[in-house]
Amino acid sequence: MCGYNTYEDAAKFREGATVQGDTESAAGLTRTSKSQGVDIKMVTGFNHSGFVVNDLEMMVRFYRDSLVIREVDSVAPPAGDRTGIPRAHRTLVFLRREGAEHGIELVHFIDPPSPDGHLDRNQLGAAHLCFNVGDLENLHSRLKEERIEFVTPPKFRETPGGGRRGICYPMDPEGNWLEFIEGS
Repeated sequence: MCGYNTYEDAAKFREGATVQGDTESAAGLTRTSKSQGVDIKMVTGFNHSGFVVNDLEMMVRFYRDSLVIREVDSVAPPAGDRTGIPRAHRTLVFLRREGAEHGIELVHFIDPPSPDGHLDRNQLGAAHLCFNVGDLENLHSRLKEERIEFVTPPKFRETPGGGRRGICYPMDPEGNWLEFIEGS
């Protein structure tokens, strides 16, 4: 198994340096193991992020209609333990923006059913999806009309180049945390 010897090695790798032992490239995330003599492409991109949901139809409507992310696939894989849950039976819906690399997977567990509850935002394991948006104030207003709950209204700051950057955090209809960012 290839790994970093120290936290310092991991930090050097993030900064683009080569770490002794294995040959690594930050740009291509390539690692060559001297012991195995194999060139392995590590992470090559983002594929999707998933949320476990209760009301699959409502959640598809929200992401598809409110955020204009199109449904690209819907599957009901055979029961099995692909997720580490023996005999799990579930339905999956994948949504993705046109031309985007990263998508959203909505997972509805039929058996065993999902227990109620969410993690607090500051709890270990809590997660959110972040979206780049073109008009944060307009999106915020439109989603508020749809009764989407926000932590705060959009907050903006001036950027060094004379632009502005805005941010706000809402929850989707089932309480999963989202983040919207305008500007760079």
